[in-house]
Amino acid sequence: MHSSGLRGSDFHLTWLGCDVSHRDFFRNHTRHTRVGLLAPGGTEGVGAVTLAMACVTAFYDDLRTDGAAFFAYPDFFTFQRGHRLADYGAFDFWPDKDVKIAHETNGTLAAIADRAVNVLLVPEAPVVETEYEPFQIERARRVLTRCFAYSPHGEVADPQLVIRCDVEPFRSYAAKVLRSVGQQMPDWLGSIDEGSTLQQSFRELECDDALSRLQGISGISVRG
Repeated sequence: MHSSGLRGSDFHLTWLGCDVSHRDFFRNHTRHTRVGLLAPGGTEGVGAVTLAMACVTAFYDDLRTDGAAFFAYPDFFTFQRGHRLADYGAFDFWPDKDVKIAHETNGTLAAIADRAVNVLLVPEAPVVETEYEPFQIERARRVLTRCFAYSPHGEVADPQLVIRCDVEPFRSYAAKVLRSVGQQMPDWLGSIDEGSTLQQSFRELECDDALSRLQGISGISVRG
């Protein structure tokens, strides 16, 4: 809940080349929206820190409309395949929100569907053919409303959404995630001067396109 001090004005968004306010972009995001961040290797999710924290801020903005004190964390999850899970508590993905998933793709899809994720962030990935159980795909399609591709380095090809923020506190949040598994700050993030701007970009995906990237794959093949 440490990030509840952030406000929409801390995020400068450009969508399809036009400036858009945090409030307008996240107008359908409520306290009930569930976000999933697929980070198979554990720490690549720091490449989506700005979008993840913009979603967290939208959650707290909705709670603030009640005008009462609150003590709450969003139902946001990471999905990881490593033996040692990176701790995303610094993103307010807490408590017990870092989920270990199987290398088998239907298991990954099941973990996402089990948690009724509405907004899914997936890393850009290479192409591998696969098959999905039809009922697993339908479960995911029922609840997913928006999906975005991100890059572990913060910049995707053919971006649609660009988010700019002061580098702090976002770099500190990322550093805590990295330290949780003994990793160093990457150059692309560590080299940003204090007081400068952190910029990351994303590309919106159709639901099936996003699901095709759960294990570095492209194109959904439904078994049955």
